[in-house]
Amino acid sequence: MQHNTSEESTASERPTGLHVIKFAHFKNATLELFQAPIESTDYIAFSHVWGNWTWRSVSGIPYDVKASEEKAKFIANDLPALVGDSAFWMDTLTVDQRDPVEVSEIVDAIPDIFKMARKTIAVRECDGFYDCCIAAVTGFETVSEFCERFIGHEMAHSDCLCAESYLQRLWTLQECLLSHTIEFVVGNDSMSKHFACC
Repeated sequence: MQHNTSEESTASERPTGLHVIKFAHFKNATLELFQAPIESTDYIAFSHVWGNWTWRSVSGIPYDVKASEEKAKFIANDLPALVGDSAFWMDTLTVDQRDPVEVSEIVDAIPDIFKMARKTIAVRECDGFYDCCIAAVTGFETVSEFCERFIGHEMAHSDCLCAESYLQRLWTLQECLLSHTIEFVVGNDSMSKHFACC
C-alpha cells in the first residue's frame, strides 16, 4: 500500500525555498502522515538500523512497514509514548519504502532532517551485549567486585567481538554527528541476544 498523506500539498502550495518532506504524528492511536517544511516544523528525528527486516503489519500503522521483528515491536509498543502528539520523522514510516524515487529523493534531505530536529532518538538493537556479559556486570556489591568480575570476563572472552550494530554503521554515525541532542533508547520488549560469546 502506498503512503497517503492526510494533508496533501500541491507544488503551488509549498513555501518557496523550504524543503518540504513527510512527517508523522499519532492521532487517536493511529499514525498519520503530513507534509511540512523541515525549517519550520518542530519534530523529533529517529535514527536506527534496519536489522533483519521484512514487510510487516504493525498495530496503529495503516500500511505495511519494512521492519525487523524487534523494530516492529518498538513501533507498536514504545514509539507512541516516546513521541506523544509531537511530529516526528522515521524513514521506515515517513518515506514510502516501496517507491525508489521517494527513497532516493529523501537522501539529500537527511543531513537537514537531523540538523534541524528538536532532538534525535537513537534506537539501539540490543546486540552489543551477550547474556554472559550482562551476568558478569550485574549483582555486584562493591566497585572492586565489579572491576574483578569485569576484567575476568574480558580476559575469558578476549577473542570475541561484541558489536552493537547501531554503532557499526556510517550513516548512524553521521546522523549522531549532525544531531544537537541525542537520546538512546531500547524497546521495552527488546532483550539482549541469546548468544554465548565463545
